[in-house]
Amino acid sequence: MSPYGSCELSFNRPTARCEGDQLLAWAFSPDGPNYKDNVAGYNKAFWEPADKDIPEYGWGATGTIGTQVYKHIQPNIFAPGILVSNGNPSILTTLNTDKDKSPNLGQLEQRKWSFELTGFVFRHFDVGGWLPEGITVRQGATLARRWEIESDFADKTFCKVTNSPATECAKFNIAAPVSYMSFEPSLNVRTKIGTGQISDWANSYIPIIGFSPSISYSTQTSRSRMALPVFLSVDKDGTFNGGFQYAREWGNTDTKKNVGVWSIFISTNFTMDGSKY
Repeated sequence: MSPYGSCELSFNRPTARCEGDQLLAWAFSPDGPNYKDNVAGYNKAFWEPADKDIPEYGWGATGTIGTQVYKHIQPNIFAPGILVSNGNPSILTTLNTDKDKSPNLGQLEQRKWSFELTGFVFRHFDVGGWLPEGITVRQGATLARRWEIESDFADKTFCKVTNSPATECAKFNIAAPVSYMSFEPSLNVRTKIGTGQISDWANSYIPIIGFSPSISYSTQTSRSRMALPVFLSVDKDGTFNGGFQYAREWGNTDTKKNVGVWSIFISTNFTMDGSKY
């Protein structure tokens, strides 16, 4: 007897008596024309949270720890007369530019440990209308210890005096890294906008747009940062994972960092669940 029973009359449309196990066998038959769509719909219904399953509120904490190797040279390695102090770049009569040799020009290496501890709270609000999944507001605060080589001492160019027209040059840090503690509060808002109420044309191509603007502040550098990502592309499961972003920093003591940058990103998932980032 056929496993599809009364469902076998048509793979395009089940009959009125097609139900129960026979309906499941018909819907998930690899020979059926809608097999992939049926499986995708089943997975979405059972494995992806519905709107009502988005947590209403919550809190949590995360932590990271890691190391990084910093390299620098010391001014006392230069014998008198080797360094032309007023040169730009500085000129050396001897310079090892072979990167396979270590240490290079007496270069020192230091491994430093850093950590970050972040706590957060969030609240989800049902709104409806143009915002089919409401709004999620997430507030966080990070306590961090980091290391850096200050910009005044980083990536300085030194060149070797040669008789040939080609000049051999290399970049070195001329000071050891320094550590700092930073407290960094942040605010993130997430929502999705249905374009169907804007225009039918927009709804045909991009039915939903995801937004996740955020702003943060660093007490160590007095730096504020704003990021405005817009999610447009989705993966095969319908989850947002790409779009474009505008980000800007201001308040940096290094004014070269106070700029705005446009970028395109992929493989960055979007979620309305405030417990996830």
